[in-house]
Amino acid sequence: MIIKELVSPSENAKILIAQRNDGFFTYCKSFRHDGEWGQTGPDCGIFDSALTAETEAMQKVDWLAGRRQ
Repeated sequence: MIIKELVSPSENAKILIAQRNDGFFTYCKSFRHDGEWGQTGPDCGIFDSALTAETEAMQKVDWLAGRRQ
C-alpha cells in the first residue's frame, strides 16, 4: 500500500513510500517516459516504519537530499 509519493522537481521521477504485505515498509523508484509513469522499481530496503524508509530515501536519492517534509 502506497503511503506517500515524493515527486522530483523535474517531475520525471518519484519515490513511493509503501507498506509491504509483511507489515514492514520500503521505498521504490519510478520514472516518467514519454509522459507516462513506468513500472515501479524493486524495493530499496526493508524498514520498520514509513518514516525510516523516507529518511533512508532522503539520504540515498540525490534530488531528495536536504528536502524537508
